[in-house]
Amino acid sequence: MTILDKIVTTKKEEVAKMESLGQAAIFQEAGFQFERPSFYDAIRHPGLSLIAEIKKASPSKGIIRHHFFPVSLAKELAKKASALSVLTDQDYFKGDPSYIPLIRQEVMIPVLRKDFIIDPIQVHQAKWLGASAILLIKTILDDSTALNLLALAHKLGLDVLFEVHSEEDLLWALAQEKIQILGINARDLRHFTVDQEALYHKLNLAKQKRPDILLVAESGIQTREELGQLENIGTDAVLIGEGLAKNPSLLEGFKSHEN
Repeated sequence: MTILDKIVTTKKEEVAKMESLGQAAIFQEAGFQFERPSFYDAIRHPGLSLIAEIKKASPSKGIIRHHFFPVSLAKELAKKASALSVLTDQDYFKGDPSYIPLIRQEVMIPVLRKDFIIDPIQVHQAKWLGASAILLIKTILDDSTALNLLALAHKLGLDVLFEVHSEEDLLWALAQEKIQILGINARDLRHFTVDQEALYHKLNLAKQKRPDILLVAESGIQTREELGQLENIGTDAVLIGEGLAKNPSLLEGFKSHEN
């Protein structure tokens, strides 16, 4: 089994546990009490927007931030970020769903729930936690499930960052009018290798075929030069986690935001 296969198996177990505990009804009945700002609007402004990731670890790199305090990190990153991406996977990324409501009480910018979402109960849980948006990864979803989860998220008032890795999935996503925010990941989720040139090719292709869609570049971004190249292509936003941990000066490339 690849790491991705193991992650999906774990997610199925998590979903089964939530259902056995009757949590679906809880998530559907209650909503987060604070204002839910628009993720789409936050990254739509001119120039390159930053989606800064609250991330402690990854399967490929191990611990990324040894001194990890999610709320204080969120407050610091929110000074330059347009939105935050919060890892909620516990087993492989050392995240936690509880980080979202804790962070939402301290920052005003939108929060993306970043996890491996495969079931409607996880979408309801994301809204219950206070997220403004969710991540959907086409690699782990068949066409029907992807569209159903997308529709549910929109029904619940959540934006969706729809992530693709292969050119086949990219072309499929570009043909779906309801996909408004497209994330193109430079990392191969099965082997966790990064190909920046392939990322640039896919971004250019997406820009040509769907100039209306918001484009987000994901993974492997380490330098200010890469940020400049992505902006020249017409990328709307970048999602950076490990790069900010290794090179905090990347933040200098973004305008300050009122928090």
